[in-house]
Amino acid sequence: MKKKNALCLGLALLLVLQCFAFSVLATSAQAPAAGSQSAQTTESSTEAPTELDISKVPFGTADVDYGCHSLDAATALGGSEKLLSSAKGVFVYETRSDTVLYNYNPDEHLAPGGLVQIVNAMLVLENADLDEVVTVSTYYINQLPLGVRHVMLRNGEEITVRDLLYCMMVYSANDAAVVLAEHMAGSPERFISMMNKKVKELGCNDTVITTVSGLDDPAQYSTARDMARILDAAMENDTFREIAGTGTYTVPATNKSDERVIQSITYLLKDAAVSQFYDERVTAGKATYTSSAAGATVAFAAETEELSLICVIIGAKRSYASDGQLQSYGNFEEAEKLMSHCFGGFHVRRLLYGGQTMIQMDVQGGANDVVAVNRSSIDIVLPTGVGLDDLTMKYDVVGGKLQAPVKEGQQVATLQMWYETACVGETVLYAMTDVAPAEHPGYAIQDGATRTDADMAQLLMFLGVALLLIIVPLALWMLANALRKSFAKRRARKLRRQRRDERMNSRRSRR
Repeated sequence: MKKKNALCLGLALLLVLQCFAFSVLATSAQAPAAGSQSAQTTESSTEAPTELDISKVPFGTADVDYGCHSLDAATALGGSEKLLSSAKGVFVYETRSDTVLYNYNPDEHLAPGGLVQIVNAMLVLENADLDEVVTVSTYYINQLPLGVRHVMLRNGEEITVRDLLYCMMVYSANDAAVVLAEHMAGSPERFISMMNKKVKELGCNDTVITTVSGLDDPAQYSTARDMARILDAAMENDTFREIAGTGTYTVPATNKSDERVIQSITYLLKDAAVSQFYDERVTAGKATYTSSAAGATVAFAAETEELSLICVIIGAKRSYASDGQLQSYGNFEEAEKLMSHCFGGFHVRRLLYGGQTMIQMDVQGGANDVVAVNRSSIDIVLPTGVGLDDLTMKYDVVGGKLQAPVKEGQQVATLQMWYETACVGETVLYAMTDVAPAEHPGYAIQDGATRTDADMAQLLMFLGVALLLIIVPLALWMLANALRKSFAKRRARKLRRQRRDERMNSRRSRR
């Protein structure tokens, strides 16, 4: 009896071990081999960002949606902490690498002031002959508020489109902006419609223009990001760059006026009206100031051999002493601080070279692994002192796994490069060589087809279930049979004891 009970217990134990063994085998068949590249892998000399699980960030737009690339980037490489003392909105964009370096309140609706004139100039440059002569009408000029900046255009004065553009962009003349609008569309109202259509085409969904020159209007607004987008697009035009980069311009004499010498109110430019803020790195710009909503504002382009920046500062405060003496322009002091921060705080690094080998990956059913290579060189902007060792590299195998055969040049993986919580770059990796199927792969063959690891896992699970269906009923039957026989023996012993006792009692009674 004891032997049979022990046998039942042994079978039960064997059953448990059998289940565990098949579970382990199935799991190991599905897992990639040691040293192979899984579907999601991160490699870094530093810890991965804790604020964001980068393993779940899909490839394709990570450097925009979770990074600093493009004007639409969700993250600024240098962060968004307040850097300037008074500006309401700030945006810095590096054009060569398509990187947002810094922003502060980038999408807050703010009064753009005279920066609106950049849109005015863009439309004129796209649609007008710059040498065409315009006859000035003062009908709309007379509707301008008193005290606004102007160049004293006179009714019936004949002046070229080119000269009007210089008056508007260099000196921020409101009368020139109105005359250009009337010339282009017949009235400022119709030109405003053209301006709003233009900014929408540029992707500026947070900009509404209600004046042709940027005069204060509660219904008119833009953002630091949108103004950076507008200036970046305008800078593609050579003539715009020339006009917006001019410090001093002489308007030739007309039929109504002697020549006019105008100096730029963008004091960052050479030969501007005030020289103390001149910076040779600034190539073009547009400044504006109103004592009300817009405040002191400036949008400008600046560059060195390494970086090319589009900078926007909106709503800085101009300060005065108690006697009315100007103490601070606001926008220009903060522009100097912003340039010092960006040109000194960031540098360009070549992270990847064309043809650089990146990672070796397992190929299922292949004669060997495959080496993934990068095809083109990638330069990105990083904070000064930050290099490749400070980045987190996230590799994703195309399709989750590679199956032989693999062809040279085939896309095999994607790569994301992260600096802290910002994706600073993405690229596709390709197979460096062909990978043929192995001649004697260690897989089972059925119907002439090589089984994959998943097939093996399914086969093992099937065998496990089949054995369970045989072993479990057999073990239960043997256990039940042993218990039945045990009960029968106990009953037989009880009956023998009863008969023995009856015989003993019968003998005693005869005595």
